[in-house]
Parts: sequence; C-alpha cells; structure tokens
Amino acid sequence: MQRPSMVDRSAGDVLEAVRHGLTGSFAQPREGDEWDAVVTAYRTEFATTPPADLLPALTADLQLLHAATVPGSTELAGPAAELATLMGLTLTGLGRVRAAGRWWRTARLTADSAAQAVASRVRSWEASSGPAEGRPLAEMLGLADEALGLAERPLEVARAVAARAKVLALLNRSDDARQALQDLREVDEGLPGNTPPHDWAQYEVDRLESFVCTALGDTLHAYFAQDRALSSCPLEFVRERAELELQLAQCLIVDGDVAAGLSTAMRVLVELEDQWHTHYLYDVAGRVLSAVQGRDAGRPAVRDYRELLKRRPYYGRSVGSGSSRAMA
Repeated sequence: MQRPSMVDRSAGDVLEAVRHGLTGSFAQPREGDEWDAVVTAYRTEFATTPPADLLPALTADLQLLHAATVPGSTELAGPAAELATLMGLTLTGLGRVRAAGRWWRTARLTADSAAQAVASRVRSWEASSGPAEGRPLAEMLGLADEALGLAERPLEVARAVAARAKVLALLNRSDDARQALQDLREVDEGLPGNTPPHDWAQYEVDRLESFVCTALGDTLHAYFAQDRALSSCPLEFVRERAELELQLAQCLIVDGDVAAGLSTAMRVLVELEDQWHTHYLYDVAGRVLSAVQGRDAGRPAVRDYRELLKRRPYYGRSVGSGSSRAMA
C-alpha cells in the first residue's frame, strides 16, 4: 500500500478509496492481512529511515487505519498497536517524549485488545525506550516483567529479556543483568534460523551485551561485544552503529583514556548527518560525558563536547525534511 505524505492527505484519501473499491470488485482480502504487511514494511524501514522522514507516512497510515476500523471490532487491534508503538519510538527519536508517552499508553491499551504476543512486544519496546525518555527505571522493569509473562514464543521472550537486561544494567543490578544476558543468549540460540532481520537481527545479543557491559563498567567484555556487533551490523543501520561507537567512547574514558574517548564521541556527533541525530543517540552521548570524572572534567575538550551535546539538531526539524531544519 502506497503511503501518502501529510501534505497530500486529501489526495491520498481519494486514492485509498479508489483502491479499496477496485480491490472489492475483484478480490476480498482480509483487512488485517493487509495491515500486517504494512507493519512488516515499517519494521523493515525503521532502522534505515530518519525519524523525521518516517513520521509523515506513519501518521497518514494511522489515519487510514483508523478510518478502516469498525467500531467494536478488534480485528485491526494488533496492527494498530504495532503502528502506535512505532509512533512512540519515532516521536522519542525526535525528542518529543511527552507526545511519545501518550502514544505508548495508546499502544499498550490497544495491544491488550489484540493477541497476547502483541501485548508482550509492545511492553518490551516501551520498557527498552523508557530510560531514554527519563521514565522511572522501576516502572520500566515492571513493564519488561509483564512482557516476559505475556510472551508465548521464543522471539517475544527474547525481546522481553533484552529489555529487562537493559533496565537492570541501568539500575546497576550487575548480577541480575548478567543473568539476563545469559538467559538471552540461550533464547537466541533457540530462535528459528529463518527469523526475519527486522524481527531479530543477527547482532542483537552483541549490541545488548555492549550496552549492558558498558553501563556496568565491564569494559573488557564491552569491547569484544562492540567489535562483534559492528562487524555484523549492516552499514545502512547508521543510528545503531553510531550508538555502538559512543559506547566504545564511554569505555575508553572509564579505562582512563579520556582524550581518545572524547575524540571518538565528538567524531561520531560531528560526522553523523543531522538527519540521523536522535534523542536516543544523545542519551548514549550523555553517558559518555557522565563517565568523565574528577580533574578530567575541567579539560577544554570536555567543555567542547558539552557544547556539542547542546546542539541536538533534531529539535525544530521540519517533518520529512531530512537533515534540513525549520529553525536555524
């Protein structure tokens, strides 16, 4: 289904009405199947599309889905919850965390009318995103536990355990976080070999291990995990690779090489095109700064890096404009 942009909404509605009429004349597909395909397409595109470019199409599709929903029917509850989840992730990426919070509530409530697997996935994503939004870690751990309790298949278990490990590491519950990592490795080994990359990428466990070990200050294991994740993470996954490099920078600082760590982090932020700068990225970048302690905090490079963190080019960015911005 071709997704219209926000600026051609009326034209898109007309085209959609014509398409439905044509389809109804020759075939009677299940509405849910078509929207499941739309969700799958978004999952595939999410990691390779700047959030400002994704937002207008996602908004238009949510409007179309709402128009297609029959009052009292739960047939489209699953796709609606999945798209609402993607909206929460996209808005957080753009720094609109209050709006994202409203969409997370909508996603959770809608998911509870859908299959149990959807309810699990939505809670896993919310628990994973919540720390960057400044939400209470205890609350996010509760959501991850709920997700695990609702999980029916290994893939949902993997998502829930991954979210749980992330939050436990941020709570500095080292033993529990490491156990969650071990649990995740065991679940990952049991996943079907044909699991689509947009559902569970090959490097997911290594990427999470990098995050967890970096947060716990276990730099040795973090370095190995970063190397493995970067070697298998596709080049087009720009945001994820940038976050891994920032975790490398944090580890370098923790190990006493402050100059190299700051240099690495500044290079990432300066060289990365504006369209790929997100709130999630700056959450990781902020932990790099927090790793600088004592007399090192007075270095000129620290002041320069702190100024760089204030830039946040996603603030004021016009929707769908790529790296251009509405405000100078």
